Amino acid sequence: MCVTTRSVFDFVSAPLDSSLLDSESAGSALRCVSVPSYVSVPFFRNGNPLPVSSPAPQCHLTLAAAGSMRFRWNETNAVRDAFFRNLRVISEPPVSAPPASELSVPMPPVSAPSAAVPIELIHSRTVYALDGVRSDARCSGKYAGAASAVITNDGTVRSAICDSVRSGDGLISRNRQLLPIITVADCMPVYLYDPQTGCFGVLHSGWKGTGIAANALRLAAAAYGARAEDFLVVLGPHIHDCCYTVNAERAAYFAAEYTPECIEPGTAAAGSTAPDNAEYRLSLAQANIALLLRTGVNPANILHCTDCTCCDARFGSFRRQSAGLPAETPLEERVRRFTAMAAFIG
Repeated sequence: MCVTTRSVFDFVSAPLDSSLLDSESAGSALRCVSVPSYVSVPFFRNGNPLPVSSPAPQCHLTLAAAGSMRFRWNETNAVRDAFFRNLRVISEPPVSAPPASELSVPMPPVSAPSAAVPIELIHSRTVYALDGVRSDARCSGKYAGAASAVITNDGTVRSAICDSVRSGDGLISRNRQLLPIITVADCMPVYLYDPQTGCFGVLHSGWKGTGIAANALRLAAAAYGARAEDFLVVLGPHIHDCCYTVNAERAAYFAAEYTPECIEPGTAAAGSTAPDNAEYRLSLAQANIALLLRTGVNPANILHCTDCTCCDARFGSFRRQSAGLPAETPLEERVRRFTAMAAFIG
């Protein structure tokens, strides 16, 4: 059986017509019509979605309608805070929180709000296994994840007892009171769930971090005894090969490291914001699918979301939303111009 392909809007009762939007006014236009601020997608097993009654977590992604979900430990984002507060997700310790040296566990009962576990991205393959949350003075008064193990960029797994999770690109756990959160805007969110061990998580996989899915599966095996063949995987909306073009050097790297099928020669599709001098199109989906199959994931348990964040103004997109900026614009300024989306699982 092959990988399943669906749009995230297949799971929304009344999807928004993207023709109503333009790249400049997407945020304000979305707020003027009745549309969801985020979409939710189920995991698939043997080519079929898990039923609503399943205990499995759901895969969530905010849309441009929700506003920027940008996250930095040293910044305050009122839009993001309000969004998760409306979902009954807590991000700050109560007044009676324990000292920084102690974990804030056991977690509240299932009926209580989930605890947000954010991470500041560094475009790596670093993934943490979470046990709970803790109060850490270095994290601007916010909850930080408390890790039991970590896998680093080079694939080394080490114990991380009581480490505060501050920077990296992936979070896995078996604690369903936690809500792991990463941010994306063209990079691929990868959602994982193992019904056997209860391990679940979300990863940030851009071109630099491609390979993080294999690291997460390796960490899940070491921390929880999970097996790759038991995992269900959702590859969320990201920039597709219609818009994602790369030079010959990067194309050669991906073809050799993952699969030649993730590379196609030629310029970007008409209307794309890709540079005119690009030589190849890159499919992050094909690269990740090849990687997952190599690690032992069943293709019938993989859902590939067909939505391109660069094409569709319902999503935030670094490439689309920063395309008109002068070439000399600093990276940090470019980063502030696009709508970062929150990918979370729970």
